[in-house]
Amino acid sequence: MRYLKEPLEEITEITAKMQYSLRNYPGSVKRPYLRSEAKNRLLKANEYAQKTYNSSILIWDAYRTSLCQGFLFYNFYSTLKKDISNGAQLVQNTLKFVAWPDDYAPHKSGGTIDMTLIDINGTPLPMGGEYDELTERSFTAYYERDNLSSAEIIYRDNRRKIQDVMLKVGFINYEEEWWHFEYKTRRYAKMHNETEIYGPINATPKP
Repeated sequence: MRYLKEPLEEITEITAKMQYSLRNYPGSVKRPYLRSEAKNRLLKANEYAQKTYNSSILIWDAYRTSLCQGFLFYNFYSTLKKDISNGAQLVQNTLKFVAWPDDYAPHKSGGTIDMTLIDINGTPLPMGGEYDELTERSFTAYYERDNLSSAEIIYRDNRRKIQDVMLKVGFINYEEEWWHFEYKTRRYAKMHNETEIYGPINATPKP
């Protein structure tokens, strides 16, 4: 793999509520940053959402530091440990929702965004699951089934909207988190058979 040299750029044009900063997690970033091309594509996605669905993007997380990544992994691990006693199964289940705190974590590349859609009043569209919810409701296709309730049909349709918005501009979705999208990461490169990716960044964005 060859690492691309694009810089991190702050995203000031889109509303953000940085969830880990709001929770005062160690190493959390107060403002969203992406690589320059990933940012440009996100801005196009936001324009598309506004024109097509009368909605806008709300950013929850973007570039993530090593310290925050490590805290998240062990926080999720500890939460799941309450219900899972088998060590191997515990690690496997943790990895469904958060990457190992190493250089391969997609958020460390600056090419990954966690987000949702909001209406014209700034209210998040109902997606039938919470951010970082450690259940199968987080799986993107959870509501892609028959015999849905009227509320579940709304959740399914809103998840389809967010998929359309992000895939339209070239991001890929991590199928076990409806809010998680990547560009030029290792997962992206494997899916598209590419050899140029965003490598890990050890940056400390301004407070």
